[in-house]
Amino acid sequence: MTAVLDHLSIPARDKVATAEFYARVFDVAYKGPRRDFAPIQLSPALTLNFETSDVPEAHHYAFMVATDEFDAIRARLDGDEVPYGNTTRDSNSQIYDHDGRKGFYFADPNGHGLEIMTPSANV
Repeated sequence: MTAVLDHLSIPARDKVATAEFYARVFDVAYKGPRRDFAPIQLSPALTLNFETSDVPEAHHYAFMVATDEFDAIRARLDGDEVPYGNTTRDSNSQIYDHDGRKGFYFADPNGHGLEIMTPSANV
């Protein structure tokens, strides 16, 4: 079987503000709402659709990015003073290195846990 994830619907208290946050983090355009969603396209193959929820249940979303994108995301988070860390519990501005894969964790405005990581350098 060949399956590719096309889009995700992510609950948000304020779908537009959340879409704008993710657009800044990933340096992509937010082009405005579409139907019930505030979508951003992360890549040609993946769209994040933010939808309004009064009390969004927190989820974990992990994104694998190239090393240069990883560094740029960290710089944007630093510029916006968004805390991140090398564990889900710590906001120590550190990154982890697990078997050549770098990464870090931070929260979006709704409490969703986000993880940014690179492919393993040991491949």
